[in-house]
Amino acid sequence: MSNLPKLEISSQKTSTRTTVEYEQLAENSINILGEAYREAPGLIRIQILGSRQDFLDVIGKESAPDWLVAYVPQNSASTIVLLDNEQNPLSSLMLSKILTHEIAHLYTNILNRELPDWVKEGISMQLAQQVKIRTVTASNWDRISPQGEPFSGITWQAAAEVNGYEIAGLILCFLFERYGMKNIFDSLKGYTDGSVFLHLQQRGLDDASAIIDKMKSSLIEN
Repeated sequence: MSNLPKLEISSQKTSTRTTVEYEQLAENSINILGEAYREAPGLIRIQILGSRQDFLDVIGKESAPDWLVAYVPQNSASTIVLLDNEQNPLSSLMLSKILTHEIAHLYTNILNRELPDWVKEGISMQLAQQVKIRTVTASNWDRISPQGEPFSGITWQAAAEVNGYEIAGLILCFLFERYGMKNIFDSLKGYTDGSVFLHLQQRGLDDASAIIDKMKSSLIEN
């Protein structure tokens, strides 16, 4: 279990909860993630905003889809920006999952910030228990695997439009269940670039093509 990080939370008056309530939810997420990772951030800063415009200004975007209510700067191991306002308040369950998802990004960036976006998102989706599907349609699998390997030859932005977040989470679920979370994390720590599955093969897991074939057999709808 990793050491617990220091937590700093700032919130606008227009947010829907007290700072103490946010702290309690964040601490619950940290306790969950501490069981999964060997290393933890030293400090986690969570900035909670009550206005979508303020949220967009802070994350440096002119616009964003309505579902985007939390943001971790690229490769950050310390900072989360969260939108939670009185007009569209998040339920406690949804907020808990969002915090776990975003805090997991911080831990994963400490593990290895060079990991592809789909791996980072898949880990967060899985650890936050946000994966609602158990299978993938053949058409969506083909769309996120134009070169035969999941998420190879397609940008993360394009993959996200065909349920990429949940598919990535489902793939990480498969890898965790088959090879063990600790083993996968230890293997991913040394990744630099190229095929994730070839890297796993080089770290002593199954042949890359065998891993992909087993995933397809397990995850694609019959």
